[in-house]
Parts: sequence; C-alpha cells; structure tokens
Amino acid sequence: MFIGFNTAFSVLRIKFITNNFTLCNTQQMNTLKLLISIICFIIVNYSVSAQNVGIGTQSPNASAKLELSDANRGFLPPRVALLATNNSTSPISSPATALLIYNTATAGSGTTAVTPGYYYYSGSAWVQLTTNLSAWMLTGNSGTSSSTNFMGNTDSVNLNLKTNNTTRFTIAANGKIGIGSSSPTNLFETNNGNIYLGNSNNTAGELRFAQPSSGGSYYTAIKAQSQSANITYVLPTTQGAANSVLTNDGTGVLTWGLGSVQFAEKTADESVTSSTTLQDDNDFTFTVGANQTYEIDGIIKASCSSTGLLKAQFVAPTGSTEFINIFVNRSAADDVTFMFSPTTSYNIATTTISSTTDVIMIHGTVKTSSTAGTFKLQWSQKTSHSTATIFYSQSFLKVTSVK
Repeated sequence: MFIGFNTAFSVLRIKFITNNFTLCNTQQMNTLKLLISIICFIIVNYSVSAQNVGIGTQSPNASAKLELSDANRGFLPPRVALLATNNSTSPISSPATALLIYNTATAGSGTTAVTPGYYYYSGSAWVQLTTNLSAWMLTGNSGTSSSTNFMGNTDSVNLNLKTNNTTRFTIAANGKIGIGSSSPTNLFETNNGNIYLGNSNNTAGELRFAQPSSGGSYYTAIKAQSQSANITYVLPTTQGAANSVLTNDGTGVLTWGLGSVQFAEKTADESVTSSTTLQDDNDFTFTVGANQTYEIDGIIKASCSSTGLLKAQFVAPTGSTEFINIFVNRSAADDVTFMFSPTTSYNIATTTISSTTDVIMIHGTVKTSSTAGTFKLQWSQKTSHSTATIFYSQSFLKVTSVK
C-alpha cells in the first residue's frame, strides 16, 4: 500500500511492504521497531505541512486535500441511525456543518422524518442527498410510469405550490383543492380572485352542472354570447319567496320579485252560512312586491239569497291603493261596485245571485307602496241568513305584474 504526501517543497512516498517475512532474532525485532518509529515520526511531521494526501495513489490530485484511489473498492462513510432531520443532539451531538453520514434508520414523522440514505448537516438540519433518478427535474423526467411515479407525498399533510415564496395552490390531505386558499373546505375553492373562462376558437366556454348521476349524463350549462360590454350580475342577499323570480334593476343588481302572472282557481265549492264576519277565501291569496302595480282579473261563479246577499274586501299591504270594478252580470238587473280601499268592505249584490244565470266579473288594479306582502280576497254574507252564500269551483282570479 502506498501513502503519498505532496508538500510545497517535495513529494514523500512511503511504501509498506506487506510480503511475509520471518524475524530471526531479537536484534532484528528491535531494528524493525526502530524503523517503524522513524516512519511514524516522518508521517506525523509531514501531516502537519502536507498540501494534500493520497491513499492508494502516489500522486494525489493537487486540487484535492484527500484522494482515495482503488480499482475495486469504494469509500464507506460512517453509518449512523438518525432520529429526525431536526435532531442535532442524538446520536451525533452538535454536528458540524457539512458533516456527511449514511443514515441507516427509518424514523421521525411528517416533515422531519428520515429514511435510509446519505445525509449532510446544513447547520440547522439533516438534509438528504438525492439523485436525478429519484427527483423531478426542472426540464422534466423521462422513463416514468404512471402506476409507480407521482408528484406529491405519502403522508397525510397538505401539498403546496409556491411562487415568490408564497403559497398559491394547495392540495389538502383530504383531496380538496385551494387556489389562494391554504385550507380549502370545499372540493374546489378560490380566494381573492376571479375565474375566467376564455376561448381562442370563437366558441364561448360553458360552466356545466351535471344532473344527479342516477339520472343520466345530462347537464345544465351557462355561457356568454357576443356582447358590447362587460356584464356583471350581483345576486340577492336572501332567499326568495315561493313563486318569486329574479329581477334586474338595470345595473346588474338582482333582487327577488314576483312572477309576471299569478293564477289561482277554486278546486272546490266554498260557502258561508249565517255569518257576516269576513273570511279569507280558501284559494285567492297572492304575493305582491313593494312599489309594484298589478292588474286584477277574474270570474266568480256564485249564489246568494236576497236576504243574505254578499259583501267582499280585497286586502293589500299597508299603503296600497286599489281601483277594482266588481260587475255582477245577471239575466235581470246588474250590480256594479267600485272598490278603492283595501281596508274597507263593499256590498257586492243588491238582490239574489243565481249560479245558473249570473256571474261576478272582476277587473282593476292594485298599487303597492314601500311594503310587500299578500293580496287576498275576503268575503261573507251581508246579512246573516241560513241560506248559504257560495263561491263555486272553477272560479278564478289572475294577478299580473304590469310595472
């Protein structure tokens, strides 16, 4: 074996001859001891001033402090069982920066876990050395397998992508995705930004909502058409009432309004006997919005005695005004009544109404003020009588929003 030392002044080569030999006597043994002592003294002195050292070579490279050379053997570093990347006390206490070891243990958890491999100490933590074969390269990888290779982790922690050292994209451990949201609570979540569906093929993209999977593969989509300016819709702040629709104020702010037409038909006869107390009709109640005008139309098939007769009132929200004409069309004399107040009852008939020859026709308007609510028909007998006053099935009222 050769050990070579290059110094600034000379090259020292020491050769140990390892052939077998036999000591003949004590004098030869003493001579060998003296020779070894001299060699050790020389090595110690040259180790202080040597520029570089070679083991297995007589001429170590000038750029290397230490060069090991062997044609069929390698360098075996210290093998240490690390506990975690952030442990700098055990099994090595106060490791020097750049200290290199081979870790033999699988230990720790989460981001501080260690697995077998080469590690160096960075000054604050143990860092594993990787090779191009086990890392994702900046220019891409080849020879990958979709069944075994992946980008991600194998423990239950979020995976983050950063730019400018700021997290922009997060895949949570439960599979939920966040853009601008580091803790997404929905399957896909964005924060502090807009979502833009662009196109370069002159075909607008669609936002598609699939029907329940048990129903098939159809979907409902929303997409834009050619337009001259940006359009933004602002949704209402509350849930709408039954039969309500979205209305636009002209700037894109949407509010809940009523359908343009509300229609109600009596499905069964309704009667009042021996009572002058106004009661809500079973069918004729409608929802009206604030500051709206509605057109009222209807035909009621009715009957009453000449004693009991009929009175009625159209009730509307506070502040509303009415102009409603009630026309009792008889085979004989007709009755005409104008209703102006939603808080006043009006006598509708002055004599008998026959269900076979007569009909009540209703037409007019109601205007609401700043209060929304219900618009409904109340009715009863004018005079209490044992002969019932009746509204028959197939009678109807229609309330239409006109402005």
